Formats: sequence, structure tokens, C-alpha cells
Amino acid sequence: MDGITIALPKGRLLEPSLGILREAEVWDGEAPTTDGLVFERDGVRIIVIRDDDVATYVATGAADMGIVGKDVLLEQKKDVVEIGDLGVGVCRLVVAAPKGFRGPPRPVLRVASKYASLAEEFLSRKGCPFQVIKVHGSTELAPSMGLADAIVDLVQTGKTLERNGLVEVEEILRSSARLIVNPASYTMKQGAVATLVSSIIAAATAATSAEGERE
Repeated sequence: MDGITIALPKGRLLEPSLGILREAEVWDGEAPTTDGLVFERDGVRIIVIRDDDVATYVATGAADMGIVGKDVLLEQKKDVVEIGDLGVGVCRLVVAAPKGFRGPPRPVLRVASKYASLAEEFLSRKGCPFQVIKVHGSTELAPSMGLADAIVDLVQTGKTLERNGLVEVEEILRSSARLIVNPASYTMKQGAVATLVSSIIAAATAATSAEGERE
């Protein structure tokens, strides 16, 4: 098999992604505790990096394949081939504000978000004056610290919003983990890529079906 590098994201998607790779018999270990090269077998190399960097690694060819949230793909708009929905890491991108929020005390709504492009697209459609403040973490703290009036952020259970005195105002989109491939690798390493894609998609489909039966 031609050498293939798969980029996985740190954080909430790592364990579900490794679970699928275990089922696909690509990975046979526990979750790594450090970044970088963590596993190599039969020509397949797995690296674990920041979720923000996965699409960049794949788009530039530093990695042939990757697993990343749909939210990141829509935010970054990288040149990658989106193969399919893996059905894990399901979450929602929402607008949230402090409980009882009735509008900003100024003409322009200030919104903090890691997803600046998606936030701007959404607020532009709403037609209200706004300013998006780009942050890279702890978004939910922005209103209480006076940085912003509201936030645009991912939620799964909503508990983080609740702990910070925030409530969901509106849903922007739903997201889940997607399998992506570098366009050149999709052509130049077609055999190896096709084999891995088939195994990973089959494993994800089986896992989703099993979860549905349990529910």
C-alpha cells in the first residue's frame, strides 16, 4: 500500500474518530496523550493535531486524509474532497446570549466567536448592525467579561452555556465529523485511498446502525 497519512483532531472528536479507525482495523491502540506522530502500521501513519489545522494539513497534502467537523470545513472553506458523514461528534452551532437578554446597550451587536466567517454570514442575513470579535477559546466567558453581547459557538448538551448564565437564542447549523481527502491524493494514491475510505465508511456506518439499534 502507498504510504497514507491520516490527520485526526485533538479534543472532542479524537476518541470517536479512533473508535471508527479501530473498527476499520486501521488503529489498535488507546487515545494518544501527546500531539504528533502516534501510530504507524502497514504504510498508514496517524497524526493528532489541532482541529483547526486538520483541513489545512489535508488541503496542502501534508496529510492525505483527515477527520474534521463540518463546522470547521464550512468556516475554513479549504480545497479538500469531502467523502462522507461519519455520524459521530454531532453538535450544533448556535447563537447564545445571557438570560433575559433584550438587545445590546449600543447600536451595534458585538458577537464573540471562533467561527468568525460563519457568524458574519449568519448575522448578515439577519440584517442587523454587528461586530464579530474573533476568539480562539473560552468563548462562553465573553458576555460576562464585557467582551461581547452574545456568542456563536458549538454546543452538545448545553451545560457549558448554562454554567455561564447563557441561553440558546437560535441554531445556525448542525455539525458532525466528516472524512476528507486531499484532491491530489484522491487521484495519485487512488488504490490506497479507496481501500481506507471503504473500510472507514463501512466502520462508521456499522457503528451508527448499532447505536440506532441500542436506542
